[in-house]
Amino acid sequence: MVHVPRRTATHPRIGVLGAGFAGSLTALKLAKLGHDVMLIDKASYPMAGASLHNEGKLHLGYVYAATSDDRTHQLVAEGSRSFLPIVEELTGISQDRVRRSDPFVYIVPVDSQRPADQIADHFMAVDRLVSDQQDDHCPSERLDRGDWPACYADDTQAVFQTCEVAVDTHQLSAIIGAAVLAHERIEFVGDTDIVGAATVDRSRLRSPGAFSVRVTAAGSRPNAEERRSHGNGGEESLSFDSVVNALWQGRVRLDADLGLTDDTPWLWRWKAAIDIGGTIVDGLPSTTAVLGPYGDVVNYDGARTYVSWYPACSVGLTDEVGFEPLSDRIDRIDRDLMLKKSFAGIAGLIPQVGRMDGLERRARIGGGYIMAVGNTDIDDPKSGLHDRADIGVNATDGWISIETGKYCTAPMFALDAASKVNAHLEGT
Repeated sequence: MVHVPRRTATHPRIGVLGAGFAGSLTALKLAKLGHDVMLIDKASYPMAGASLHNEGKLHLGYVYAATSDDRTHQLVAEGSRSFLPIVEELTGISQDRVRRSDPFVYIVPVDSQRPADQIADHFMAVDRLVSDQQDDHCPSERLDRGDWPACYADDTQAVFQTCEVAVDTHQLSAIIGAAVLAHERIEFVGDTDIVGAATVDRSRLRSPGAFSVRVTAAGSRPNAEERRSHGNGGEESLSFDSVVNALWQGRVRLDADLGLTDDTPWLWRWKAAIDIGGTIVDGLPSTTAVLGPYGDVVNYDGARTYVSWYPACSVGLTDEVGFEPLSDRIDRIDRDLMLKKSFAGIAGLIPQVGRMDGLERRARIGGGYIMAVGNTDIDDPKSGLHDRADIGVNATDGWISIETGKYCTAPMFALDAASKVNAHLEGT
C-alpha cells in the first residue's frame, strides 16, 4: 500500500504529479501562494530523474540550427533569461550561489548535417534575437583557426565561442529538493507509481474533488493480466480539486485518461548522463557539437564534468504511450560498453579524451526519460526533435498539463502552471 500522509486542509487540495524540475517548482510556487499541495513521484526524493541527470544548459538557441523558424530559440532564450531569478524567488537561494559551467564552445564536425557557413548564419540570427531580449548579451564569435583551443580534431569545420552556460544540476537538484521537503504546505509522497486518472465531477468542482488519481507503491503496478486475475491490488485513489501533470514518461498517458489527446506524434527516449569528478582534459572548455547525433562535455567550474554521447547514451526510442515504455531496455544496459562507446565517440571530436587513462573507472552513469514531439530521430535533419516551439502549459478545467520541452524552460512553465491552477481555484 502507498503511505499517504493525511492532513485536514483548509485550502483546496492540489495534486502535482512528478517531482522533477517543473513539478517541484510548481509545488513551491503554489505553496507560496498559500495552497496545500501533494507532490507525488516514483522516486524516494524530489529531483531524482532527468532533472538531476542533465547538462543543465541555459539554452539561447544555438544548438537548434535545423529549426524551421525562430520560435524555438526565442522560447528557450526567454526561459533561460528568467531561469535563475525564478529559482531564487522560490528557494531563497541567491542565484550567485548556483554553480555554473564555463561558457560553451560550439564545434562543427566534418560530418555535420549543416555546413559551417550555415551554422554561422544561424548563430548570427540567434544573437540578433537574444540581443533584442537582453541588453547585456554577448554575441557569439567564429574563431580563426589559430585561436581554436588545441583540443579539437584537425578536421573540425569551425569553432564558435558563445556566452551560453550551464548550471550544475546536481547542486540545483539538492537545493530545490531540500526546499520542497522543508515546506510546511507541501506533502511529498515518494516511492509511488501513478496508475491512472479520471474526472470525478466537473459540475461540482469542490466536492469531493474534480479529479481522482490512482496510485500504488512503486514497482507494484499490476499489468493487464494481473488486473484481470487479482483486481487492482494495492491501488489507492486520491481526490484533488486541481491537478498539475508534470510527468514526462507518463504525462500523455494520464492526459489520455481524461480524453485530452490529439494527433501529436511523441517520442520517448531514456538519456544516460556520465558524471566524472573534476575535469577530464586540461584546457577543454564546455563543448557542444552541432549539428547531428553528437554530444556534450560540460565543465562545472572544475567541480565535476558531464559527458553525454548521443549514439551510446540514448537508450531506445519509442512512440509507445505508456508509463515505462523502455524499462526492459534500461534494465539491460551494458554500462561498461556505454562508457567505452561514449568516450570513443567524444575522442573522435576531442582526440585527447581517447588518450586519458582511467576515465571509465572514474565515471558514474545516471539518466532519465525525456520526450519531444517528432516521429524520427535526431539524425534526420527534418526531425521534429530539432524544434521545441510547441511546448508549454495546457489547462482544461483544473487539469494542468506541462510539456516542459527543455530544462531551461521548466521554471518559466512552472510559474505559468501555478498561475493557471490559482486562477481555476479562485473561479470555482
